[in-house]
Amino acid sequence: MPEPISRLACVSVLLFASSCSSSSSTDTAQPTSSDAGDAGTKAAVDADVIDAYAGTATEHGLVVDYGTLKPVAGLTVTDHGVTAVTDATGSFTLTAPAGSRLSPSVTGPSYTHLLFPASVPAAADVDFGTLVMPTSSTFMLEQAGLSNDTSEALVQLVVVTAPSCASAVGGTIQVLSPSGTKFNYFSTDSLPDGTVTSFQAVTPPRPVAVIFDIKAGAALSVQITRPKCKQAEFPFTYQGKTYTGQVPTVATEPGDTNAAMVMMLE
Repeated sequence: MPEPISRLACVSVLLFASSCSSSSSTDTAQPTSSDAGDAGTKAAVDADVIDAYAGTATEHGLVVDYGTLKPVAGLTVTDHGVTAVTDATGSFTLTAPAGSRLSPSVTGPSYTHLLFPASVPAAADVDFGTLVMPTSSTFMLEQAGLSNDTSEALVQLVVVTAPSCASAVGGTIQVLSPSGTKFNYFSTDSLPDGTVTSFQAVTPPRPVAVIFDIKAGAALSVQITRPKCKQAEFPFTYQGKTYTGQVPTVATEPGDTNAAMVMMLE
């Protein structure tokens, strides 16, 4: 049987200010986490204390439909007031100002308003990988199962793994605060299921869990565990960007707003 990990990873999320996150792609990571033997809370890092790449950076990625995993054309990706529209292959490219902090969002007709975790460019090439975008109807179906409070925030949790961690399957989360916050794991049919008790083998890059009824602006503390793996410390660099752990938590309505909270296991 797998041996328990020696440390529990604790994550804090605060509205545009303090949280834990990582990248949303499944490519090989280059985490800069500290000694695995240390125990304790992993806090978000202020983006202003991290040196961003000095020159302009190119943000790019591929947006696919959550249900079909097929590319979606015509979605608008925005960051720093600069916009791009996904092409027939679902691809987008944006130029970020020199030394900027990144916090892109995606919107489109019949689709939700998806907010990305904040990051800082670490290189000229910033790769967001493949990103799933739920339609408004898919998001409505998810919320119907959750019976969530739409005046509070909903965050989709994506877990990626470094080569040192074989899989996220079997991992678990615990929401430590605020009180009243809830979560469900996703089943292998890619919908939240209250009977599922751990991360399942969902098709990447779909989320493995959803955290909801998060009071807007409140600090969210989440603990993630996985046998033989540990959560990467913040900040860490992944695919040309350094993740600070900042994740927006805003009311779901109006606008079908949801955020991606992406964590890494190593």
